[in-house]
Amino acid sequence: MFSTISSRTLVVVAVIASGISMHASRVHAQESLPYEVSTTAATDTPLSEFRASVVDTLDDPRGWSLGGSIDFVLVDDGGLFTVVLASPEEVEEAAPICSSDWSCRVGERVLINELRWTQGTEGYPLPLDDYRDYVVNHEVGHWLGLDHRDCPGFDREAPVMMQQSISLDRCTPTVWPLPDEQELAGDLRGVDVARQQVLSRGDRGAGVAEWQQHLDEVAGRNLVVDGWFGPNTETATIGYQRFFGMSPDGVAGEDERDLMNYILRLQPRSLTVGMIGPDVTDWQRDLRQVGQQLVVDGWYGPQTEDRTLNIQRFFGLPLTGEADDATRGIVDYLLTVEE
Repeated sequence: MFSTISSRTLVVVAVIASGISMHASRVHAQESLPYEVSTTAATDTPLSEFRASVVDTLDDPRGWSLGGSIDFVLVDDGGLFTVVLASPEEVEEAAPICSSDWSCRVGERVLINELRWTQGTEGYPLPLDDYRDYVVNHEVGHWLGLDHRDCPGFDREAPVMMQQSISLDRCTPTVWPLPDEQELAGDLRGVDVARQQVLSRGDRGAGVAEWQQHLDEVAGRNLVVDGWFGPNTETATIGYQRFFGMSPDGVAGEDERDLMNYILRLQPRSLTVGMIGPDVTDWQRDLRQVGQQLVVDGWYGPQTEDRTLNIQRFFGLPLTGEADDATRGIVDYLLTVEE
């Protein structure tokens, strides 16, 4: 464990850890969005079944709740939008842009095609329940103001706003919005994407996935980065706490995460697509300082990869798109020259 960290780094970190006091707080919603759920007379799916599935999807912190910043509140009437299970014919008749083959958002109505709801779609490799999560997230994403997205590249994660029902193109299927989609939704709603400050067994969301990734990279764990704080993540967290003399309660609180962020900054790693963390934020800020325009959000997405490729291309480095030692060295030199 922690074999990737130098002995000098461990000494410094251990000293810092010894002075940490435990304190943290939960995420509180910054906006409440009331909504309704209904089925039409032309559908066969029980309303109670459809409603329960929609509520589970919209409540999940991996989705448009943005980790808890937005609270989707189910109401009987007076909702800002309504998720409606409708027949294929009803969907097609709702608006000229709609088709009997797919689901569609029309004004305040999020129309879910019952044919797709009960049968899924040809070529979509994930289970039906996952497809249902996807289609609700996709259509509610339209209501939130997000447009369609394209596949970003071969074997890359498909944005939830990509028309995965029609084709995956060269992408791998996803159910939940990608970090940049969450950031855009936050910008549109005027709220932040919450990264839970206290993570414990049973929690789900982007904050958990980030913690798992960091345990893998820094502590040498082989956790599956799935955004679920299960027994394996709890065990790895306890090992991390014991190593640094912290209370081994298996809860990743603010202090555990602050210490992890310090380690990441102290022990530079090669950054690549999908990584999240303070060192990614630092790299994005450095790129901006040398003239690359990009969003500083702590997520190494396609935009950050593209700006890194710009640097590599200009200076004749291998075009990996990764922030490796050579690329960092060039940017560090540029920043020194500018100073």
